[in-house]
Amino acid sequence: MSNEAATVCWFPPVVAGQVVSGRDRTFESVDNAVTFVMEELQETERATAYIATDSREIDIEEIRRMYARKK
Repeated sequence: MSNEAATVCWFPPVVAGQVVSGRDRTFESVDNAVTFVMEELQETERATAYIATDSREIDIEEIRRMYARKK
């Protein structure tokens, strides 16, 4: 996996009538970002998550594949 800095972006569950803004957290590496998404976010948040780096965006399907390769 990449050693480049990565930012995880996700949206919390929506409650009827509530305006929701996204959240984000920055990590030193894509590897750490993948671990955070798969081990720390709730499934409803994980479904909306993606990882952004300076060179690409990684969607949840690719995050799941990357995590599976780590195991």
